[in-house]
Amino acid sequence: MQPEVMIGIAAAPIIVAIVNLFKPFFPADKWWPVLAVLAGVAWNVVVSLAYVGVEGPAIAQSGIVGFVVGLSASGLYAAGSVLGARTVVRAGSGLLGNDPGA
Repeated sequence: MQPEVMIGIAAAPIIVAIVNLFKPFFPADKWWPVLAVLAGVAWNVVVSLAYVGVEGPAIAQSGIVGFVVGLSASGLYAAGSVLGARTVVRAGSGLLGNDPGA
């Protein structure tokens, strides 16, 4: 596999960070996945240009890989948001096994 493809695929956490940087400018969360896909395509095209230069098939391939990486970055962000959500468990609710009424 070509090194520029490997660098492009590994960029999902970087794309999540880029989206987090631009969040104040896009308050509606419906635009964040679009921003992630655009950042993924831009990242991969720039990496491909740096490694390969201007070649038609390499640019097209890096655009496709960038699209997939952007989609995976938006899924990574969504999964992190769900896993990072804090659940408040109150004492006496029975969820901790210390319900005094049980």
